Amino acid sequence: MAKNMELLRKYIGVLSRDERIKPKHMILFLTLVYMGLSQNSVDMIRITRRQVMETAHIKGIPTYHKYMGELQHLGYIFYLPSFHPAEGSPVAIRI
Repeated sequence: MAKNMELLRKYIGVLSRDERIKPKHMILFLTLVYMGLSQNSVDMIRITRRQVMETAHIKGIPTYHKYMGELQHLGYIFYLPSFHPAEGSPVAIRI
């Protein structure tokens, strides 16, 4: 539990110092961390768009793709969309 709290503190600290990060980036990133912790790994996880959107309370698919793409472009995640609903997409947290 202490290790998870330290990870959260680290991630939030890094993101909060980046002026390019907006609230939607933060909630999306923290949702990915939450899902990673649920899968016992934040290095490489598998996600589905539906799961992430529901958990992060993101309503629009274009919004999801925009912020996932920006997080990748900014170097915070590696994201490879699979478009396979059962398999999910691999995501790696890069902080």
